[in-house]
Amino acid sequence: QYRKALLQDPDSWEAANNLAWIFANDPKFGNADRALELARRVVQADGGHQPATLDTLAAAQLATGDTERARRTWLKAIQLARQSGNTEFAEKLDAQLKQHFGNDE
Repeated sequence: QYRKALLQDPDSWEAANNLAWIFANDPKFGNADRALELARRVVQADGGHQPATLDTLAAAQLATGDTERARRTWLKAIQLARQSGNTEFAEKLDAQLKQHFGNDE
């Protein structure tokens, strides 16, 4: 579905972000390199100011083994979510960070 949406609208950041998330997280469709490529493109398009797209980028970074960069990206996403008043999403991101890196954050 998201692939089809990207074919119809290659600039659809929502479709690209969702497809990147699937590639990074779903073992059935896993493709870490493609996830990272798509996620970078989306974050570049939004200027790195959207917690949701940074979340996807962090997942893709983690999937490719770039754990330190993933940790920093999740921390930035958490900070942006809190700054925008989206505490529920910030808590979700914080839980993901702790799941992958423990309670040291």
